[in-house]
Amino acid sequence: MNKKIAIIGGRGTVGKKISKKALEKGYSVKMLTRYPEESRSGDKVCLIRGDARNKEDIKELIKGCDTVINTVGHPKSEKPFYSTVTAHIIQGMKELGIKRYIVATGASLTLNGDEKTFLNQVGANLFQLFFSPMMKEKEKEYELLKASSLDWTLIRLPFVVDKKGKGHIKVATKNMPGKVITNEDIASFLISQLDSKKYIRCTPFISN
Repeated sequence: MNKKIAIIGGRGTVGKKISKKALEKGYSVKMLTRYPEESRSGDKVCLIRGDARNKEDIKELIKGCDTVINTVGHPKSEKPFYSTVTAHIIQGMKELGIKRYIVATGASLTLNGDEKTFLNQVGANLFQLFFSPMMKEKEKEYELLKASSLDWTLIRLPFVVDKKGKGHIKVATKNMPGKVITNEDIASFLISQLDSKKYIRCTPFISN
């Protein structure tokens, strides 16, 4: 059966790569966008006009899908809303009987059991100091995932660069294994998790 994927944050650099790789694998793609008329996805992607902060728009997007991938970013002019988006996704997936949820976040999120190096911990502390509202939202998002019954994977990322993928991805569970990752390699890893159970209900770090 052809797997259908819903992408939230599909207009971002990572989201576009995810859509491209999903189509190359033969998957069907639905994408939420506020401006479908500006999209260059062509007829291969089903575009749903809407806002990720709107519960009904999220439900319309994920209807009929097997997996939901969330790479939504933080618009500079707006307050962080990660937990709002994930709360709507969790509720919609529960109502529609969808189980697999893959979401990307930053390596600055520190969780119980982490064994970050001194420099990585300093970096995380600086994020807590200077980007407190954003970090509180990310922490709330994680708590929502833990409390849900979904087969979720929360992938933690280092600095993202817009370059051709290197094809080699390091994965670790307690500390960031590298400083950067290309958006193409992020997309490759996220797509690789569609049928993998290895990191279900886990929070792996990935890097090049």
